[in-house]
Amino acid sequence: MPEEELSLEQAIRTHLLNDPVLASYLGDDAVYFSVLPADARFPAITIQEISGVDPSPTHSGHSGLENRRIQFTIFTDCVHKRVRIKTRLDRYLNNKNSVVGASPGVDGIWCPRIWKANQNDLGLDPGRRLFMYAVDFIFTEKVQP
Repeated sequence: MPEEELSLEQAIRTHLLNDPVLASYLGDDAVYFSVLPADARFPAITIQEISGVDPSPTHSGHSGLENRRIQFTIFTDCVHKRVRIKTRLDRYLNNKNSVVGASPGVDGIWCPRIWKANQNDLGLDPGRRLFMYAVDFIFTEKVQP
């Protein structure tokens, strides 16, 4: 059976939903790409790549590693839930060397380094009454040079 092609964003989504602690905070399917849908369930997380590919060169050419900055925006109706989810993201992703997105029939993507780059409290969205928090992580992805 040929290996299914997997984008880094898809792999990250699967990786988050594979964590039983994070899944218990979010529910079964509350991780979305880029834009929060109008019918989204809360709490929720959106995933968005916010920078392009940054190759990691060596003196002998391309190293086969590329860095991508991914932003996770957390949406909750309660500050305490937001803190719990943000803390779990930190513990689950920061300073890791991991295969991201592995599932039955899919090998996942090897990320030899994942680290937190930035975080920002976006406050309360008064229109939706949701607390928002953005956390950026850099994912170093192994690619074919």
